[in-house]
Amino acid sequence: MKLNFIGNNRGNWTIWSVVDFFFPIKKRLRMEARSFYDGARVSREFYTFRALYTHCFYSLFITPIKDIIKLHRLNPILAQRGAIAFDAASSAENSGNTTSLSYSHTCTGSNLVLLVGLMGGNLTGIGITYNSVSMTTVTSQNASYPPTYLCRLVNPATGANTVAASWTDSGRRASGAISFSGANTTTPIGTTATFFSTAGNSGGVATVTATTDTNNSFVVDVLCNTQVTSTLATTGGNTQRGQRLAFNSSGYDASMSTLYKATAGSVTMSWNFDGGTSNRGYSILFAEVHEALSITSSFFQLL
Repeated sequence: MKLNFIGNNRGNWTIWSVVDFFFPIKKRLRMEARSFYDGARVSREFYTFRALYTHCFYSLFITPIKDIIKLHRLNPILAQRGAIAFDAASSAENSGNTTSLSYSHTCTGSNLVLLVGLMGGNLTGIGITYNSVSMTTVTSQNASYPPTYLCRLVNPATGANTVAASWTDSGRRASGAISFSGANTTTPIGTTATFFSTAGNSGGVATVTATTDTNNSFVVDVLCNTQVTSTLATTGGNTQRGQRLAFNSSGYDASMSTLYKATAGSVTMSWNFDGGTSNRGYSILFAEVHEALSITSSFFQLL
């Protein structure tokens, strides 16, 4: 039996020569071949070694990788919460019959979404900017007095910057700004709704109800009523943000509030006028702010 008999039985000589380089069994096999010329024995020992090597290689490397890929296919992405949180609120009203209003608002954090409401007067020729960047309309109510308007801006500049609102007809207006961190800057707004009542509700309660479409979201409402009241307070679990704004010679009350909704479902935003003793005509807007989602491949998660 010649030495090259061993190489012939190995199949791919180049690959297994590399293996033999790291595993000195080749030298032992050559010695056995020269001593005994027992080709069958050498062949069996060689292929026994190859089987052992292949088993170890698959057990240590190939099988775990295949299992990870299989899990990745079963669950291709993992969504992690972005931890949406209330950031800041500010508000202001103009001091006379003008066509503009401005005030400062400070945004901090990342994945920011800013909402700005404008209340009172006609919704004609409205333009709202933050740090000179134009904002996008979310929803509005102009079917009946008092009109209300809501707009948004994703990734607003951090730090203290100016909210500037303008309109075409001279008059009194109020405005409020609310920002959120950890919000979804790709699809920031979910459900929106509007409601108005010219005569008010029994018991002096103003409400708007809608159903959120995503877990872990914030709901924002914008309220404006037709007469200044002695008290204005939230009653539905929502938290008033910014100051209560009493403006216009005929008397308007305006404010905004937020409510965190952990599980998607029906939400009622509610306000109380004069401790529930008086009815007022009002309009109210509802908007859901989505939480940011961090999408990561399960392959890398498992590694």
